[in-house]
Amino acid sequence: MSLTSAAKISAMLDGRYNVSQNDLYATARSILRHRIVLNFEGLAENVSTDAIIDDVLRARRERKGDSNNV
Repeated sequence: MSLTSAAKISAMLDGRYNVSQNDLYATARSILRHRIVLNFEGLAENVSTDAIIDDVLRARRERKGDSNNV
């Protein structure tokens, strides 16, 4: 499933026809988790894929000026 499709489903389940950034952020972990492969350094430091996704989303929100938490 794509991130866009999951966000559309999230919006529809919430009774909306339009997709918001919050829908994208809410579905990002479950959609992107299996697409990230940690290298040896990440594995050795016990970095989780969820932490990486959270960091990317946080940086994106800060860049956009959105103050909502991930």
